[in-house]
Amino acid sequence: MRKVKVLEVLAQFDQSELKKVAYYINSPLFNQNKKLSILLSACIETVQKLNTVNQMKQSVFLKLFPEQEYDDLKIRHLMSDLYDLICDYITLKKLRKDNYSQKKYLMEYFNEKDLQKHFKHVAAKYDAQERSSEIRNAGFYFDSIPIIGIKLTNTLKNSGRIVKDDNRALNEKLDIFYFLKKLEIICAEINNKNVIESEEHEETYESFFKYFNFEAYADHLMVKLYYQLYLVLSNPSEVQNFYNLKNSLVKNSHKIAEQEHRQFYFMLLNYCIRKINHGNAEFIKELFKIYKLAVEKDILLEDGYLSPWHFKNIISVSIRNSKLEWAKKFIMDYKYLLKKESRENAVLFNTARIDFVEERFKSAMQALQMVSLTDLFYALDAKALLLKTYYELEEFEAMDNLIISFLKMLRRKKVLSERHRKNYKNFIKYVKKASRLHYQRKSRVPLLIKEIEATKDIADKKWLLEKVKAFR
Repeated sequence: MRKVKVLEVLAQFDQSELKKVAYYINSPLFNQNKKLSILLSACIETVQKLNTVNQMKQSVFLKLFPEQEYDDLKIRHLMSDLYDLICDYITLKKLRKDNYSQKKYLMEYFNEKDLQKHFKHVAAKYDAQERSSEIRNAGFYFDSIPIIGIKLTNTLKNSGRIVKDDNRALNEKLDIFYFLKKLEIICAEINNKNVIESEEHEETYESFFKYFNFEAYADHLMVKLYYQLYLVLSNPSEVQNFYNLKNSLVKNSHKIAEQEHRQFYFMLLNYCIRKINHGNAEFIKELFKIYKLAVEKDILLEDGYLSPWHFKNIISVSIRNSKLEWAKKFIMDYKYLLKKESRENAVLFNTARIDFVEERFKSAMQALQMVSLTDLFYALDAKALLLKTYYELEEFEAMDNLIISFLKMLRRKKVLSERHRKNYKNFIKYVKKASRLHYQRKSRVPLLIKEIEATKDIADKKWLLEKVKAFR
């Protein structure tokens, strides 16, 4: 299907949402052009039946203008109008969930019309909602700043002066909003530098921290959390900063917005992974603890689902921490949070990994042979694990056949980075060399150990060395 804006948007809606869109566009309150209702039905049919765009345009034009010759510009204008209406629907839907914006627009309207009783009623409802809010992040202050501005305008309009308390509140909230957003940006930049080695703007940071007085906002939770995160990211060698942030997150989880909560945990996970990569084995346990906390608090869920990558990483960390019973229970309890299309693959592959660790090699082999190869990285990992399983079972003929198909996949998949390709190719090379030791001279073992140890880009180096050293 050719890219057409209105069709792209409609393709994202489920059946329930499509009915609501149709109800909105069929309502004379929002749309007086009945032709757009007919066009909407044709567009929905095109999306659902994957009809061609040109076929749909000509068919619907004939319905709308039976006496006229086909005019592509005319139908495109109608499609543009329909797109605008659908955008209006999306905006209205979002606004209905946004209590702050609703109150802001009402206060603006009542102030303009000089309806003071109504203005005060909405302002009081806003104040009560603000006082009851436990989540006070940058978004909270972003929403509250224009409300205070409207209040100041209303007071000035009616009394000719600005109330000192309102002015002070506006200045304070502007400061907190600025500090929070600046800390967010600085933390994101440092984290980005740590991951992809981007440039760090040290001068900008220095000028900000000369102006920023943390002590003045030490009691403000989100400022405290972002400042703690800054300390974790900017001074990774001081591990106490990591523990301080972790403890603050656990203690105040109910006061942190869902998306922000997830980002904080991702930063902690990345910190643990970097520590492990630098040889700090203590953080293998910490990584498991962070993942366990994130699972218990549903922090890793996005739109109610758990990504197959998180699922796989959690099992990896559990295995490294010898928490196999916990891992088995996790698979059983959390498999239903995977999307249906990725669930079977994730369960089969990760169950096979546990079977392999527990030396139930035949069970692992059976599960791996059922893994669908539609997802590239699951397919590669499944083939690598199956290769190890054949090795353990001394099924060398099956192993050689798998190596042929594995190498073919590595050559064929152009999206694979050179580093990943090299890792797997070296792994295959040394699994094959290790298998030959079963019937070759053992004098080759020391040389092969040195060769593997000297190779940088190689998957599962620890397992390979373990297998080769067993021949000494």
